[in-house]
Amino acid sequence: MKYLLLLILFSCVGTHAQGLYQRGESFAFIGPMFHFNFGGGEHHFSIALEASYWKDVFVNSNAPLMGVDVGIEYEFGGKFRIYGEGQTGGILGLSAGPVVEFKNGESTLGFQSSLWYAFILGVDMRWRYTDKNYWAPGVFGKVPLPLWKAFPNS
Repeated sequence: MKYLLLLILFSCVGTHAQGLYQRGESFAFIGPMFHFNFGGGEHHFSIALEASYWKDVFVNSNAPLMGVDVGIEYEFGGKFRIYGEGQTGGILGLSAGPVVEFKNGESTLGFQSSLWYAFILGVDMRWRYTDKNYWAPGVFGKVPLPLWKAFPNS
């Protein structure tokens, strides 16, 4: 029953955000991400908190949205990451950018890219290169936060 209530809550938030959306607006999203990381003989789960900012830069077209995201991620096994990515898309999207990984008191600069399918709840496939190639399929949930330039009816 509690899962049904959560699904209804996420659906209402999504419907509310879609109803508020107009061409040219900006949106922010925030939420948790869960990945299964494997590569280089290792495999560990990770949990992250990611925030993104989206802008409809091509106001009078059906072009994809443009955005950026930032995140912090802890991988069970002793790794911690901070990342930022440029992104494009909408329900289906692609992102890429730098990542800094910390392990055993040392830091490594790397690169990662993700392909996802989602609105509120979604799935993604992430590829990351730090010291080796890693793949990380995952799931996530995001809460949309519309950003207004002015209050409605003002």
